Amino acid sequence: MPKSKKSIDDRLLAAQVAIDNMLTDEEIKSYLARYGYTTERMNEGKRLYDTAQQLQQRQKAEYGDQFAATSALSDAWEKANVEGVGLNNLDISNFINNER
Repeated sequence: MPKSKKSIDDRLLAAQVAIDNMLTDEEIKSYLARYGYTTERMNEGKRLYDTAQQLQQRQKAEYGDQFAATSALSDAWEKANVEGVGLNNLDISNFINNER
């Protein structure tokens, strides 16, 4: 099965439009009722959509946090390398002997 090029945000937007339309448009609602899509079932779909939207927002926030932490680590690593020029070949045995 080919992978869809639609993003999660695109899919959620399409789902939101479809759900909102089926909950507010009486013509669509009556048409879907013929296929077993009752108002209760449509509201269940809305709740599932709301949950998916919340999880997507949480994932975005967590990705942002991870990106910020990675950036901070990279900056600290770069700063340590700049400040430690000439210490790249630090003799570990001297460090260990000085600790004793």
